[in-house]
Amino acid sequence: ALNARPGHQTVIITGRGCHRDILDLADTVSELRPVKHAFDAGVKAQMGIDY
Repeated sequence: ALNARPGHQTVIITGRGCHRDILDLADTVSELRPVKHAFDAGVKAQMGIDY
């Protein structure tokens, strides 16, 4: 399906551990990494921020 998509259709991949073949088909691949988080200082997850 990804190989047969129209030229104007963009493929964006999210998540982690994606197979290399899928990454090669994607137009945009992003990788997020934590830099600093309140959880590291003992703050519990907060509704509206963490979930």
